[in-house]
Parts: sequence; structure tokens; C-alpha cells
Amino acid sequence: MGKGFKFVVVGLLILLSVCIFFLLQLFRERQSLQQNYNDIKEKLNTQTSTLSAQTSSLKEEKDRLQSKISQLEKDLSSLKSERDGFQSKFDVLSKEKDELVDKIQALAAAKKEAPAAISEQPAQPKIVESDEYWAGVLKTKADLELQLTDLKSVVSDLQLKLDQVSKEKSDLTLQVSKIDQENQESSRKASYNERLAANLSSELLREQKDKKEILDQLVSIKQENLTLRSSIKEINSANFALKNKLKSIEEQRVQLDERVEQMNASLEQKIDEVAKATKDIRSLPGGNKPTVRAQEEAQAKNVELPPIVVKGEDVNNLKIISGKVIALNDANNFVVINLGENQGLSIGRKLDVYHNNVNIGRIEVVQTRKNISAADIIKLDAKRKIKVGDAVR
Repeated sequence: MGKGFKFVVVGLLILLSVCIFFLLQLFRERQSLQQNYNDIKEKLNTQTSTLSAQTSSLKEEKDRLQSKISQLEKDLSSLKSERDGFQSKFDVLSKEKDELVDKIQALAAAKKEAPAAISEQPAQPKIVESDEYWAGVLKTKADLELQLTDLKSVVSDLQLKLDQVSKEKSDLTLQVSKIDQENQESSRKASYNERLAANLSSELLREQKDKKEILDQLVSIKQENLTLRSSIKEINSANFALKNKLKSIEEQRVQLDERVEQMNASLEQKIDEVAKATKDIRSLPGGNKPTVRAQEEAQAKNVELPPIVVKGEDVNNLKIISGKVIALNDANNFVVINLGENQGLSIGRKLDVYHNNVNIGRIEVVQTRKNISAADIIKLDAKRKIKVGDAVR
């Protein structure tokens, strides 16, 4: 009885230690996950707000650049129209210049073909008129050349401005593309952060659910612990009663031994007295026959007690059961399996441990409950290690 009580207490302590250990581990992991979740959530909120601000800024910059591009396109159209106007003027002036050159060449040819003999008086005014005319023509030609040069300079400036505007438009287009790409990247990061937050939330919910299940199991274990404590209390009471009864029986046995000794002493004394009386009677004439009392005493001495037979218990009728390892304690060299009294398991039962249908060790049950048991590892392959989930049978 004392050994069974010790096994019960050891099993309860081991089970309580395992439960407390797992509960502490789960509590620490939950705190760590909660802290990580809060940090990541805060970081994601900060990044989301930053990305939102950047997105708004990029949108404003994009709108500003779009308006600037529109204005540049308008300016480009205006400059193109001005360039076309100046080009048309340049073409007209070039045409007038060509016409003047043709007229000058024609007049020069006509002058060479004129008659040489002309009187001096009538010819003087004509020469003067011809010089003034040619001077005007040359002046007009110079003015046209200056205007043509100015038009060329203006057209060149307009072309430079047009090239600059085209370059600015190309740069703005590149900036707009870059802003669109950054906006897409920001949207992608925000979506990734939202998915990450959702995953963390689901993991936290799953962790809370696991914790609730463990707490429920702990409540069940505590209830079973209370039941076992009440059972232990009843066993202790029965043990105390049995000890008292055993003590009473021992006292009765001592008393009976004393009474038997007294009876033996009295019987020996009476036998001596009977023997003496018999001797006295035999010494008398006709006293060779034994008395009835002497015959009864002789028969009582020859009585034999029947042998005591003790029936043994059949220990070979063991039920074949199979289960799994649900917990492992390497420090104390024991395991917890999902088999118990309801499956026919008892203390001292030896079971084999299998990993992928390969025998890796042997265990001996030291404590049982309704559906779980604790067992010491009595044999283990040097190259193997028992793990949670290994088969037991």
C-alpha cells in the first residue's frame, strides 16, 4: 500500500511539473508573439502612414508635373507656330532677295549693252538717277540681308528653345514614370504589410485558441488531481484503518500466544498428573488397562492439520494495446503515453517503443491514470532518441 501511494504521489508531481512547464513555455511564447505582433503592427502603421504621405506627395508632384507638361506643350505649340511664321517670312525675304539679285544682274547687263556715244549734258542727270537707284537697291539688299540674318538668329533661338522644351518634356515624362513606379511600389508594400498584419492576427488567434485548449486540459487535469487526492485520502484512511486492524490483530495474536503457552503449560502439568496417576493405577492390581481420558489425549496428540494452499495470480493474460508518446522528459528519463487504466494498462507493464515501425527502446509503466500513464525508459538504442509521436505497444 505504501509503494502504491508513493507511485501515485510521484506520478502526480511529475504530471503537475510537466503541465506547469508547458504552461510557462506557452505563456512565454504568447508574450513574445504578442510583443512581436505589437511591434510589427506599430511598425506597419508607421510605414503605412509614411507610404500614404509619400503617395500623396507623389500624386501632388505628378499633378504638378502633368500641368507643367501641359504648359510646356502649349509653349511648344506656340514656339512652333512662331517658328513657322518666321520661316515663312524668311522664305519671302529670301525670294525677294533672289528677285533683287536677278534685277541687279539684268540691269548690269543692260548697262553694258547701252550706246557709248551719249552727250554729256543730257546724260548727267541719267547717270545721277542711275547711281541713286543703285544705291537704293544696294541699301535695300543690305537691309534684306540684315533681316535675313536676324530671322536666321531668331529661328536658331527658337530651335534651341524647342529642343530645350523637348528635353524638359522628356525629363518630366521620366519623372512621372518614376513617380508611378514609386506609387506602385508603395501600394505593393502597403498590401504586403496588410497581409502580414492579417497573418499575424490569425496566428495570434490560433495561439489564443491553443492556450484556451491547454487551459481546459489543465482544468481537467486539476479536476482529476482533486479526484486522485480524494482517492488518496480514502486510501490513506483505509490504510490507517488497516494498520489499526493489523495492530489489533497483532495484539490478539500475542494474547492468543500467551493463552496457548498457558494452555500448553497447564496441559503438560495435567499430562504429568495423568501419567503419575496412571503409573499409580498400574501399580495397583488389575490396573494395566489405560483409562478413557488417556486414550483421548493420545488421539489428540496424533491429530494433523491440513496443508495450507495459496492460489497464485495469472500474470500472463496481458492485453495487447498500442498508443503514442505525448510527452518526454530527458532529464528524468521518463515519458508520458496516451494509455491508461481504461486501456488495461497497469504498473510494472513493459512496452516497446517504435519509430517508423523500428524498435528503438523499451519502457516500464510506473504510474497510471484513466487515459495516460508515466513510464521509465529502461532500454534505448544508442543511435536513437525517443520523440513525441513515436508508437508504443
